[in-house]
Amino acid sequence: MRFLATGTATTARAATEPSALVRDTPALAAVVDGVGAAGGAVRAAGLALAAVGERAPVLERLVEATHGDRSSGARLALSRTLERLFGELHHVIQDIARAEDRDGMAATLAVVVLDADQLQFAHVGAVRVYLFRRTGIGKGALRLLTEDHTLGALRVRHGNLTAEEYRTSPLRLRLYAAVGAPGDLDVDLRSAQLGDGDRILICTQGLHDLVPDEILERLMADHDCQGAADGMLRTAQAAGLATEATAVVLEVGADRTAAVADEIDAVLRTNRLFCDLTGPERAVVAPYLDERILAPAGILFREGDPGDGFYVVAHGTLRVTRSGTPLTDVGPGGSLGELCLARDVPRSATTYAATPVLVFALTRARFQEIMVRRPTVAAKVLLAALDGVGDRLREVSDRLSHVEKIAIGAVPVGESTLRAAVVKAVRGEP
Repeated sequence: MRFLATGTATTARAATEPSALVRDTPALAAVVDGVGAAGGAVRAAGLALAAVGERAPVLERLVEATHGDRSSGARLALSRTLERLFGELHHVIQDIARAEDRDGMAATLAVVVLDADQLQFAHVGAVRVYLFRRTGIGKGALRLLTEDHTLGALRVRHGNLTAEEYRTSPLRLRLYAAVGAPGDLDVDLRSAQLGDGDRILICTQGLHDLVPDEILERLMADHDCQGAADGMLRTAQAAGLATEATAVVLEVGADRTAAVADEIDAVLRTNRLFCDLTGPERAVVAPYLDERILAPAGILFREGDPGDGFYVVAHGTLRVTRSGTPLTDVGPGGSLGELCLARDVPRSATTYAATPVLVFALTRARFQEIMVRRPTVAAKVLLAALDGVGDRLREVSDRLSHVEKIAIGAVPVGESTLRAAVVKAVRGEP
């Protein structure tokens, strides 16, 4: 993937107050917002962008080395490189702040990297990352991919503050995490599906605090990248901008169409395991998913194989059989293997591709990583998995009850043989 066009608008003086970095190789962008007294904020911002620039060759080699690899291992390798970058920068800023007696010196930072139809990104603080996808001529939908690390946003996530109340709450300005702030650093690592022509917006709190999402969306739909960025800054200034603000708009060129990316997004959004997650929470899970592409007749797993995880069909149809007997077909949005997230149980059936299939897999090992790193998100997924297992147990119980009624003659089988009627009942057919 590559950037087809870029646009940057900022009130910062680029020579002395760096706020943004955009590179074509690798396709990378970063936006920083300094925190603290004026001198400390500028120093922290400069250190942050310099660190990203220095690490760019490492990220480029990693993108090249994993080209075409759609496994979670490749995605997480890039994510963890970004995490190490943030961690090292965190300690550098802390050390300089102590040495120069600059209390409160820190930075909020977002870094995005394009990789194999995926946007990989890391952020800390209140710099936001949005995805804009066109839905028609002059139309499009803007989706927030990050969560602000402010006390107000934390209260929204806990249900103690509404999104509307957040817009005017003073707690929206109170950061609880920043690069270089006292204490340890917890970096948000996420990814999102991209399609050709998608746009990415990265902007500082000074801008998104004053420009509502619906206006950002309209500007993205009506203008080219530079025009959109300029329009956002003018709108913020007209609304009384009193601090620095930066907006970077990036248009992406990708092999995958936006329609295909939309289809995949819809599957993950509506699947029972992920439907209770917010958009940013799904972005947390996304790097842990493996993509499997199967040609017709390709085997996903065989009866008796170790159960190593959960599968959701993004495109195509899977066929499930037991001892050679077809049981059911699983189409887009369908899934199987919830119980395998919790324990190692042998597969009870063979599953293969009836058509060309794209499947997303969440292995038990990757799910356990999510539990360690993002327990709140993992708890939502686990509860949804338990609900799915419960639904299937009830379905099996109903089928067994029907089989029992057939066996004792309580249900007439018509002209079918008893065996055929039982097979239909097991499959769930009328």
